[in-house]
Amino acid sequence: AKSNDEVGELSASLQQTVDCLRVYMDRMSDLAYTDSLTGVKSKTAYGEEIRRIDDSLRLGFSQFGIMMFDINGLKELNDTQGHDAGDNYIRNSCRLICTTFKHSPVFRIGGDEFVAILRGQDLLKAEELLYKFYDRMKEAVRNANKPEEKVSIAAGMAVFKENQDTYYQDVFKRADENMYVNKKAMKAGKDAFIDKAP
Repeated sequence: AKSNDEVGELSASLQQTVDCLRVYMDRMSDLAYTDSLTGVKSKTAYGEEIRRIDDSLRLGFSQFGIMMFDINGLKELNDTQGHDAGDNYIRNSCRLICTTFKHSPVFRIGGDEFVAILRGQDLLKAEELLYKFYDRMKEAVRNANKPEEKVSIAAGMAVFKENQDTYYQDVFKRADENMYVNKKAMKAGKDAFIDKAP
């Protein structure tokens, strides 16, 4: 028969193993939900957020907007300056997005694509924040010392419309379309603009 000391030691050892596993699982979860390059939420976290929004839409909660972002010129920068410069360009672009939309979760959903899901103050001031975003982008370009600091990001916005939208994807599609219109205008050398009917 085991003594009380041996049982106590075994129990303490087992508890230590459980604690280590819990820390490890939390760390793995953090890694899965965080983009390693930028520190914003990952594509995995984005998928879960979409499910949560669609669940809340079924229950009748529907106040949110989407800001879709696509970084311009990443491939060219990677080709001419190297991937370290490209990574810095992505980080600089992400910083600009997060600084402007600081009350909204930001997700990196592709190599050069980000989404901010607007709620609360950011939703109420979405258009104003978009103007501020473009102003900050112009300022970053003016003050840039390196190619990766000259951030160029197309953006498109859409807000949930109760009489029109059923799912998250309905709103996302409009934000994505608005972003591509903006991207085309930027490629044509026109100043970034804002679609007045998000």
